[in-house]
Amino acid sequence: MRFLFAFSAFLTGIAAAALFAVSGLHVTLEQQWREAIHEWSPREASGQVHVVEIDAASLAAVNRWPWPRQHYANVVKRLDEAGVRSIAFDIDFSSPSAAGDDAAFAAALERAKTPVYLPTFSQAASANDRRALEALPIEPLRRSVSLASVMMRPDADGFVRSLPMGAVTGDIPRPSLAAASSGANGAVDEIFALDLSVDPATIPRHSFVKIERGRFDPDELRGKDVIIGATAIELFDRYPVPLHGVIPGAVVQALGVETLLAGRFVEIGWILPLAFAALISVWILGAQTSALAAARGGTITVSLMVAGFCLQAVSRIAADIVPALVCVIAVTGMIIARHLHHDFQHRRLYDPGTDLQNRRAFVQRPGIDEERLTIAMALDNYEALRAVLGEDGSDTLIRRMADRVTEHDASVCIFRVEERVLAWTVSALGYDPDQELAKLAKLLRAPMYIDNRAVDTDLTFGVASKDALNEAIHAARVAATQKRTVSFHADTEQENMERRVSLLGELEGAIEREELQVWFQPQLDLGSNEIASVEALVRWQHPTRGFLAPGHFIPLAEKSNRIDSLTIYVLRKSIDALMAWCDEGIVLRAAVNISARLLSSRSFIREIEQLVSTSGIPRDRLVFEITESATLDDPEESTAALHRLRALGIAISIDDYGTGQSSLSYLKTMPLSELKIDRSFVQHAHKEVSDAMLVRSTIQLAHELGLTVVAEGVEHAECLEFLRSAGCDIAQGYLIGKPMTFDDIRTITAEYSRKVA
Repeated sequence: MRFLFAFSAFLTGIAAAALFAVSGLHVTLEQQWREAIHEWSPREASGQVHVVEIDAASLAAVNRWPWPRQHYANVVKRLDEAGVRSIAFDIDFSSPSAAGDDAAFAAALERAKTPVYLPTFSQAASANDRRALEALPIEPLRRSVSLASVMMRPDADGFVRSLPMGAVTGDIPRPSLAAASSGANGAVDEIFALDLSVDPATIPRHSFVKIERGRFDPDELRGKDVIIGATAIELFDRYPVPLHGVIPGAVVQALGVETLLAGRFVEIGWILPLAFAALISVWILGAQTSALAAARGGTITVSLMVAGFCLQAVSRIAADIVPALVCVIAVTGMIIARHLHHDFQHRRLYDPGTDLQNRRAFVQRPGIDEERLTIAMALDNYEALRAVLGEDGSDTLIRRMADRVTEHDASVCIFRVEERVLAWTVSALGYDPDQELAKLAKLLRAPMYIDNRAVDTDLTFGVASKDALNEAIHAARVAATQKRTVSFHADTEQENMERRVSLLGELEGAIEREELQVWFQPQLDLGSNEIASVEALVRWQHPTRGFLAPGHFIPLAEKSNRIDSLTIYVLRKSIDALMAWCDEGIVLRAAVNISARLLSSRSFIREIEQLVSTSGIPRDRLVFEITESATLDDPEESTAALHRLRALGIAISIDDYGTGQSSLSYLKTMPLSELKIDRSFVQHAHKEVSDAMLVRSTIQLAHELGLTVVAEGVEHAECLEFLRSAGCDIAQGYLIGKPMTFDDIRTITAEYSRKVA
């Protein structure tokens, strides 16, 4: 889902930018951006272009307008003698004046050795007649000069930002004044952007009357390009230019020459910058937080702007970056919006102190099409613990408790529905709340250290039917007042009893029809690094209820005194598997769980003796696991039964060590061969100091008693390495292998044998 959203944001950003560009909405912003770059990178004029201006002083000296053209003849003569490189007029000569003056001007143009350009342009016939009338200099003046267009094309807002490279007048393509003076080539009607970074005030200017009267230094103009035009306000030849205000037309033309002398701006448009922006926007898509997305989007935005600035100011490459910025902003905005929405939902559905889902999340969780029970676990001494631990410490405690619940049953999702209450749901099929929650309570009462303080928890559990959260919480409170560990909501207790009776009846038939499956979880010998043994685990694929985990039916079988037939069934299947593996040359031991309650049953012990004796299985291939936390109904009888089994050569293992109340004397009275450390202490022993101390001390104790040590719950490579360093003998857990079929055991055994070889 996250990938699809990111991909959608990516495409949306590109589409928004392209639409923005195609519609032309970016043009104004692009103009403002380019003008800002010009403003931030000002430079002085090159000094190659000089303006001879018809200024107020010149008008006053001649004292009439239009001027007699003898004055222009005089100036051409002076400039030609000074050795200028070119002379361009930005003055209209399309109408004849006095014959003598026109002849004198024509003669001066003919005698000049310097190239002279006279202006040509077109204009509307009248306010009501939009026909274009072309204006050319009178014929006598055109004989020895070149014509250049002085047309300007202001943008829609009236500002002049560009000039044409040429135009057609008199049916002849002609260069613009700027192109002619600079010697640049270009196509007719091709336009070029003015370099507005040039300060017009730095373009050298000379009063017309001073040039005519010879009051100037010829060396200043030698080899220069001269533009002659009006600058006096009275002559109205002025145009608005961005950054520079309203300036004379001759100065605008001079800016054009300066631009072309430095080189035209290369226009690369918006497609290439957009493609680049889209490519680097992928970086934004991977941001894990809104702040990071904003930072990455801002970084890319600034980078694009810096790149645009450098391209234009240094390399004279004009890029339309606004669509690219739109793309980046759109992608960034969508990713930020998604994170903000996610953060908002997280704040609504998660407890801030523990990051566990809250009551609202419990109510809104998706429905499941099966019978379920709601479990509420209340920490009854929460206020006292909070007073000692503080808010952060109490939140840490709740988080640790939730972790232990999931260690006990990884399939559940824990919710913090009140400050002191955690809740979750479990499948109602075959679930024995009394037994399961009693085991969980023992696990949770194992020492927990918060800020180096040992914390004791006072817990009660409430059980109610599906989604009945309030009823489950109430039941937990009732359990506290009645000094009980578990309390049922009234309706739930009756439903639970009915489910138990139904499932127990079906279990007997499943054993008779051999519908139950026996799977095996591999155990790794840490000395040889080979699979040395397996643990037999029963599974029930119910024809209508689906897959049932052992916790759904084994506790019921124990309570109803029907566990003996189930245990014999598992033992028989395990012996068959061991014999089949042996025929294939695979030597393994199999551990079978034996309920402590069965040890006081003489008939059960006799049945085991007979089964083992008649099977022909080597006795040392079998291990019987007895749960340490289970209660022995008759300790003396049970211990005697264990000695009888041990006498057969069957190894005896104490299971789930650490969750009960074993003492050294208790262990010494039993004929044990093996000790199995419970997964709740092993799982985090590589990173929890208290768990590591317990595991190391247990291994040392067991070895002093001559016992083999098995550690279950190994899920991380770091944990396995810790166990090796601590001297553990055998490791079991998902890192080694999950419970698997007979054939899968054959495969994994071969794999580990190849690793050793």
